[in-house]
Amino acid sequence: MATIHTVAPSSQPTMQGLSNLVLKQSEPLTYNYSNNDLPPTSPTTAAPTIESLNSPAPNNTSSVFPITNNSMISSSLAPQKSTSTAVGRSTRTSSTKQPAAQPADRTKLVTKQRSSTRANSTSSISSSPAGPKANWVIHKDWKLRKLLGSGAYGEVYQAVELRTGSKVAIKLDMRNNSEMEREIEYLKKLNGQSEYIPQILEYGRFSGISYFVMTLLGKNLSDLKRKRMNRKFTLSTVLRCMKQMVIGLRDIHNVGLIHRDIKPANFSIGRINKKKIYIFDFGLASEFNTGPEKATVGFRGTNTYASIRVHQYKDPGRVDDLWSLLYCILRLLGMKFPWDKVKIPPKAERCGSKTIRDMYVRLQRDSGNGDARLPSKNTMIQKLKQERKRIQDDFLKVKKGADINELLDLAEQKYNLPAVSFKKIVSHLDTLSYKCKPDYVLIDDILEDCMKKLGVKMDDSYDWEESSFF
Repeated sequence: MATIHTVAPSSQPTMQGLSNLVLKQSEPLTYNYSNNDLPPTSPTTAAPTIESLNSPAPNNTSSVFPITNNSMISSSLAPQKSTSTAVGRSTRTSSTKQPAAQPADRTKLVTKQRSSTRANSTSSISSSPAGPKANWVIHKDWKLRKLLGSGAYGEVYQAVELRTGSKVAIKLDMRNNSEMEREIEYLKKLNGQSEYIPQILEYGRFSGISYFVMTLLGKNLSDLKRKRMNRKFTLSTVLRCMKQMVIGLRDIHNVGLIHRDIKPANFSIGRINKKKIYIFDFGLASEFNTGPEKATVGFRGTNTYASIRVHQYKDPGRVDDLWSLLYCILRLLGMKFPWDKVKIPPKAERCGSKTIRDMYVRLQRDSGNGDARLPSKNTMIQKLKQERKRIQDDFLKVKKGADINELLDLAEQKYNLPAVSFKKIVSHLDTLSYKCKPDYVLIDDILEDCMKKLGVKMDDSYDWEESSFF
């Protein structure tokens, strides 16, 4: 038995055409949200908007977003009267179910009743985590269907709510550590702050396993690119992706967070609205430092896309997310980087004993050392860590030696990227320290100008919408 909490979905503005997605310094920004991946509005309630983050949003009760008839969010997520608000206890919270209501505060946590008596259709299903996870039923509500992805910070499954048939995504973490708790807190903080971030719907523990439930997205951009015959996207698709990505990152930064792992695999299209780009996976995210710069910070991110500053263990800021985004965009076009040839091995301390032995034997063989005797496991790990550090230094040397402007020129030759325009973005990023706020409007205006010159509109078909995609 465990304490479970649901997060009421936050208000979301409607979309009046993605072609209107332009930021202007002289006028307030209005998000153009798509309802296809979000809860529908009431027929009698005007669709709300979120004003520019440079000005406070009006206090208007019409901005409350109804959760009825929503295929993406459980109909049981309405506020309920609870006798306890404890988080993380080993006993289940007792609560009294109330009729569905329109939540007034979209970031408010409400306790969800887990009754021991359920409908006949689910009463026979075991909630015990026995057998393959794809057969698990969490709290007799969520049935895991298939594994969507896994990494160092958890596993993500497609799941279905048994009572409604709603499809969701559920992330599990069996390590019982702080990373999952931190990601949940960040997702709660981001709920309703951006149309480009999936909503967290529920979180808790189940038989000692931490989990949270969130909006189910479509394919990630890395997988979609691999399905292309030429393994790259057109310039039209990439420019429109970047336009949405920049606004999504701005929304993340405006709540005091940096993502720290920007890469194609962490952006997905909507499950229904395939023109929408979402940012997800906040397992490595952190609050950005607003005080004095730290002397050194541990590396977080993906080597291919991390900024030079992050490789140098410097205090990361908002600008480093944008450097990673620039590398990400070049990769989506099909660009290969000089540092791709430098292969950084996995961290030995995270590997199993057999893998450690194999890596150590390979290292000894490559270095010409024919000693067949194996030292202790700790000694092997230390040797492998030293070798990994040496390769990381080589990686950084190659990356620093690759002029980003020359890469842009090459991208113009191969993929018709407007290098002159993108060099303006590079010039802006070069002026920013870790504490500086990027000029998102400037970047958006540059992208808008590129699109106009190429005749690209936001509501044009994306590559994955074309019948010839594969």
